[in-house]
Amino acid sequence: MKKHNAIKSVLPAILLSTLTACGGSDSDPATEVPPTEPPVASKPHESLDLVQPRKAVFDGDITVYLGRWYPCMEREYKGDGVDVSQYCTGDEAPTPMGKYNDNEFNRNKITPDDSKFIFKVNADDIKAYAAQPDSPIPLRPDVYADGHFSVMDIVLYASHVRDDLDVKAIWNEELGTHLLSTAWDTDGDGTLSETELSNRSTDWYPSYIWHDGEFDRLQGTPNLETVYVRADLGLAKSKMRIRMQPYNRAVTERRNMQFKLQADRRRANGDKVIVPLVWAIDAQGNDIVKVQNLEVTAHDLRTDIFQPGVITSMDVWLSLQDQGLADVRFTYWGTMSTSSEVNNYALTSVNGLRAQGMVGWAAATGEMFATQDFFLDDLEWPVPSDLIAADKGEGDPKLKGKCQWMHGGQGHTIESAQICIDEWYNKFGGFMDHDMPDQEVMHYPKGVIFAGYQTWMPAQFDITERHFVDESGNYENQVIADINDAIAPLTDEHFGWGIADCRNCHDDVHKGSLGVEQPYECATCHGSNGAMKGHGEVSRCFWCHTEDNQMAHHGSASGFMKFGDVVCDGTSLTGLNLAGMEEGSCANAVNTLDAERLAGPNGEWGGIKQPIHDQADNLKYYGENERTGINNDWHNSEDFPDPYSCVTCHPND
Repeated sequence: MKKHNAIKSVLPAILLSTLTACGGSDSDPATEVPPTEPPVASKPHESLDLVQPRKAVFDGDITVYLGRWYPCMEREYKGDGVDVSQYCTGDEAPTPMGKYNDNEFNRNKITPDDSKFIFKVNADDIKAYAAQPDSPIPLRPDVYADGHFSVMDIVLYASHVRDDLDVKAIWNEELGTHLLSTAWDTDGDGTLSETELSNRSTDWYPSYIWHDGEFDRLQGTPNLETVYVRADLGLAKSKMRIRMQPYNRAVTERRNMQFKLQADRRRANGDKVIVPLVWAIDAQGNDIVKVQNLEVTAHDLRTDIFQPGVITSMDVWLSLQDQGLADVRFTYWGTMSTSSEVNNYALTSVNGLRAQGMVGWAAATGEMFATQDFFLDDLEWPVPSDLIAADKGEGDPKLKGKCQWMHGGQGHTIESAQICIDEWYNKFGGFMDHDMPDQEVMHYPKGVIFAGYQTWMPAQFDITERHFVDESGNYENQVIADINDAIAPLTDEHFGWGIADCRNCHDDVHKGSLGVEQPYECATCHGSNGAMKGHGEVSRCFWCHTEDNQMAHHGSASGFMKFGDVVCDGTSLTGLNLAGMEEGSCANAVNTLDAERLAGPNGEWGGIKQPIHDQADNLKYYGENERTGINNDWHNSEDFPDPYSCVTCHPND
């Protein structure tokens, strides 16, 4: 990193003589000593930059939705009898085709009747049900530690407490999972008749997503994420959302085909987990790691949620490291700045290529032939004729070749194209979902474990604060001091040992003589003052250091502010000037400016690719009373700017 030598030119004697006390002593009970990172030898694995601080507990509520969701938009194909008007708020007609993302028309409900088809289940009630002698859950006690459950377990509990839903789980040895048989209250009277109980379906399955906090710019649909994951091996977590819904038979067949392939793969290898391909590429598509037929062993890093010996996709990367085939690094994510409760390990470095801020590793797992199953066309909902035209080389090329397995190369009919849109139109799902590597069970080896280094997210969100490190380890906009060269380092005899904000006691010291304006500049001469070493991160520290991992005594960086008090400034990555905007959320400001800049000829919505929206997919804005951290993607603390103050006092030695 670039060195800052200006302050070091002053004599140490002057520095020491002007450092004054403000009371307190070595035994002052108010002095806070920061925790220390355990030595490498005590870490469960050498690849862990930051170790999980506490065991996971399954508690709180899970939100369950019942039934399908459709956008409030006219349907070109009407043969399936879907009435989209029941998914529209108000009494106006559904949005005309081709204008779904016009802000004026975007008005969805998340279910036809939220009072009937949205409910919460509580972890304590689920545990009590599991303790009953005749309870079918947990389905996989061989996988989950006591007190933890699968998504399929939650579905069975939902069936237990509902009168309009009956779900049974039936083990299938060939596929290596439980299949579901579902009876549903089709006439809507709140109970199941004998006819409904006998008219069961094997095409209902859960879609889901884990807790995403207050982050309303995640691109997806209210259908949540359609998974190619065995739901009896998908981890249930606090505050997640699950949708139990009927799928078209084409989805069931495609999912089960992959289950069989993976189960056959395990059987062919004598019940060993051997992954055909582990592959990581950089942002230009160059291979960073490409290993075939990797035998994977369990590392038991998450025995708080799994039984010993359970293999996860994280074990795949750790096995690479064990066998000397790659150098990988993981860090632990707790509750993020968006209030999303992640509590998982994330892949942060492969062979020295490290994640930084919004730039980093995106992992995906599955079968190679299914990598392109899901698709999203810049948030504008397509209609069947769009897919048919694209396959003929007309219209939007991004829609060409979708769901080819449905017609064997003969071209879509209007019906098959509608099924393709209804079931696979989503950015996330199948090969790419939001599973974290230490919770994704790999009992049956998938065809490829993949990680790609992504650099597109800053532009997608069009942020103004971009603090990236170049190949030489230098920051573009600011000089970083090397505190290893401190000429008057403090020791633990200093009464303020471990307190980050020197101004608590030393207000205005050195301002006149040395030009010291920000507390972290003191570290240039006086060292870290007891701050722990860094754990490999180089940017966007605020993302994790918030909520349950808040930083004490870090000036304004320790606090929050309301969106209504934010004054936006700077230029976004795509060139939007936010200076002079009204006070309020900067994401709101970008939404407004970008919509004006990119609006279509008829005034239709033309905004950024990651607009703010609610869980029913209605465009919205952040409210003025919602809160944000002082350090974030849009503005930075003046006294403890991220990441400059962070990497100065917490160097990654």
